[in-house]
Amino acid sequence: MTILEPSVEYFTWNTGIEATTFAGPSSESHRRLLAMQTRGALVAWDAVRQKEAWRVQHGNLASAGVLATGGNLVFQGTPDGRLVAYTADTGRLVWSWQGYDGIIAGAMTYAVGGEQYIAVVAGFGGSNALHAPFAVAPKVGLHGRILAFKLDGKAMLPDNSRPLLPPNVPAETWPAETVSRGAALYGNCAACHGFGTYAANVIPDLRRSPMLSVKTAWDAVVLGGALADKGMPNWTGRIAVEDVEAIRAYVVDRARQLRDDEAAAQAAARQRSSPP
Repeated sequence: MTILEPSVEYFTWNTGIEATTFAGPSSESHRRLLAMQTRGALVAWDAVRQKEAWRVQHGNLASAGVLATGGNLVFQGTPDGRLVAYTADTGRLVWSWQGYDGIIAGAMTYAVGGEQYIAVVAGFGGSNALHAPFAVAPKVGLHGRILAFKLDGKAMLPDNSRPLLPPNVPAETWPAETVSRGAALYGNCAACHGFGTYAANVIPDLRRSPMLSVKTAWDAVVLGGALADKGMPNWTGRIAVEDVEAIRAYVVDRARQLRDDEAAAQAAARQRSSPP
């Protein structure tokens, strides 16, 4: 990852990260490398001694803001759907709850009738959700919701997860130069669908899209405005028909690599679980 010198580029994101780092082969080794470059941490800072008091290392950089209470607790949500409590003085984990939506909002606390509650907005999104889904599989729900907790609470939360479709790999093939041209043109799509087609299922993962296997359906979405009411812009007049097909060729190539990676991971898991 390249850390850029401080500067401002107008009409685009200014993150200090060279986004082209995220391009490249859609392989498990590449994903692990990107994960190492996009980690974050919860850090407690001792303002008197001007040094770090404790640290909780996270798998990526999309964890939530924190809530510190007078009861020596620090709460933080994570993109894999957990709300976690640590001791404020030492950072020791004392409680963790697994939900069905990634959490990036900070929690808050309030009291009703003398009983204290912790509440947090659950729902995964934002730029980190789109462009840094390398280290952790986020829990992406069909819609966000507000969660409230109290001591000895007994309510059960229904699963809200968005289905994760398998990679869609049609039988069609394209010349290598078409795939390469599509890789360059994919920059038009990356701001929403993820650099290098890496996606966290917040906006549809194009490698898993049913539209990918049918050219007319793909064209209807990109050039026909078939999903304009859901936020997908109509690119008519801004991109040529042959370029749309080149992008499809590139995404199919990435879907094929994703399929092979997931099959290899499943085979390795079966091997680890089988008796010697």
